[in-house]
Amino acid sequence: MTPSGQVIGTPTDDELGFIRNEDARKYMRHLPQFPRRPFASLFPKVQSVAALDLIERMLTFNPLQRITGQSSRRRLAEGLQLPACF
Repeated sequence: MTPSGQVIGTPTDDELGFIRNEDARKYMRHLPQFPRRPFASLFPKVQSVAALDLIERMLTFNPLQRITGQSSRRRLAEGLQLPACF
């Protein structure tokens, strides 16, 4: 599992559902298991819950469950200020 996988955690069977190739799903299931790490613990100085939520939605394994670019832009346009650490 890549360093990003160690942050977003090992995908669940539900998150692997978009992968059609059974051999690929089996491979993913046999990788080392990592729990999803709360982004608030990774970025303790970030006070904006909305910013952390947006980053978590962007870094979701299953692309069908990931926030779209359009939705991300809309949230930013609605006033979400991303902290300088992003």
